[in-house]
Amino acid sequence: MEIVIEETRRAVGGVNSIILAGGFGRGEGTVRKLPDGSYVPMNDYDLYVVTNIKVPYEVFKTLERQLARKIGVDIDMKIIRTCRLKYLIPDMFTFELKETSRVIWGKDLRAQIQVEKSDVPLCAGLNTLFIETLALIMNFDPRYLTGEPVPSKKAPMFDYVCSKVFVEICNALSLLGDFYDPSLLKRANLFSRRYEAVFPELSKMLPDLPSKVKYHTDLKLTNLNFGAGDLMERWLDARVALEHTLRYFVSKVLHKPPDAQKELSRFLIANRRKLASFYFEHYIRYAFNRMRLPTKSILEKFADPAVRIYENLRYSRNCYHSHGRLFLAPLLRFESPLMNVYVCAASLLFSIEENSRVNTALLDDACRLMRLICPCEAAEWSGLESSRWTSLRDACLTSFKTYASTPETVSF
Repeated sequence: MEIVIEETRRAVGGVNSIILAGGFGRGEGTVRKLPDGSYVPMNDYDLYVVTNIKVPYEVFKTLERQLARKIGVDIDMKIIRTCRLKYLIPDMFTFELKETSRVIWGKDLRAQIQVEKSDVPLCAGLNTLFIETLALIMNFDPRYLTGEPVPSKKAPMFDYVCSKVFVEICNALSLLGDFYDPSLLKRANLFSRRYEAVFPELSKMLPDLPSKVKYHTDLKLTNLNFGAGDLMERWLDARVALEHTLRYFVSKVLHKPPDAQKELSRFLIANRRKLASFYFEHYIRYAFNRMRLPTKSILEKFADPAVRIYENLRYSRNCYHSHGRLFLAPLLRFESPLMNVYVCAASLLFSIEENSRVNTALLDDACRLMRLICPCEAAEWSGLESSRWTSLRDACLTSFKTYASTPETVSF
């Protein structure tokens, strides 16, 4: 961490505090043991830099790359201006930044964050589940289902992601069941005690989910040798659990009965605008309360399209920074680029059949969504089904990275 502190202070002016958040900030980060006996993190470091000045995009991205190269670990860095600490958006990351992170340099300013556990919105659970659809497709290749082994370099992360799916399913459902806790172990224990009573319909579809959550939570915290055993069996098991949980979660928040006969990705496509409105509704209402504006008023009705315009402008700007070209397609539609990325990832994930074939209809759905959000030539997504799937997967992951590349955390 000395290198991180030194390089960050050198590159970014006016630094007041550097905070390690996420799993390593909580003391629950996962590491693996290398053959030489050394240990390396399984995932990136989540760093927040609290500073008095606005940090240019180029400085922020260059610093991330330099740190990753020097310490051998990816860095997910966010910038918070000191004057905006009390106005950070009310989500899970903000609450955990306040309560379970670790200040590694400078002043402890976390008390200025005004988000409480009760402010963590239900849409954070939806976000968590969609993030796991991206995680499951990230290192996957349809050829693995034909018997081709997962490459040894990819196997540890491939295995780790399968365990993390169950941990995050517990996370999302704890928000839905109103027993969220930032500690993985506490949350898993609460989940075991409350699962059948709080989620009776889901417990009929996934009766052994609590035991799997507990098993994979323990693995995430104690296993040093991810990557051994039947990796495809674990991947398929994680995908089934995620599919049922995502269908259940969406049906609850949209107040629609789950249609088990309909492809989940088709259900998500048909309802992606409603999901986007649900996703941003809490933040809009929170902003109105902070500004002392009346909720459920005519102003709030105009807020949703205004947020969509802002979201698309920001995404188009990020596309320009990341790809060096203007991409105006998002500005021509009142759709959420984030929700389109998420639904595209779900279409790709569930297009893979257990016989390794790719469902062409779902792949076409993913392609149509990708044209709305990725500044690439559509010809790159043509060819054989497996290669087309891989190209669309890469484009989807790139689009998500582009969306998330804004250095400063959002505040009201």
